[in-house]
Amino acid sequence: MTKLNEIAKENVKKEQERRQEERQQKILQEEQAERDRLHLKEKEERQQKVLQEEQAERDRLHLKEKILREQEAQEKARIQQEEEEARRAERNRIQEMEFKLKEKERILQEEQQA
Repeated sequence: MTKLNEIAKENVKKEQERRQEERQQKILQEEQAERDRLHLKEKEERQQKVLQEEQAERDRLHLKEKILREQEAQEKARIQQEEEEARRAERNRIQEMEFKLKEKERILQEEQQA
């Protein structure tokens, strides 16, 4: 009976060790799974941050381009206005010269008729 008791005790001990090993394995697996989840979460956060930074850079470039287009349009409008003012001034100068010329012609005709 002692031999059977020893075998039974040995079997109980082996079963306890096996269960303890299973519990430790399960804990290790859960810890590894948690590390994997954290690693994945960190990776996704880094990727999201990179995407946000890229989008911010695209937004900055778009805004810069928009500002440049507006400045170019303002410069073009300013140049057109200056050109129109120059044409207007030239027309006025020509009209004034024509008026003075007609006035001189009128005076000459009056002097010739007198």
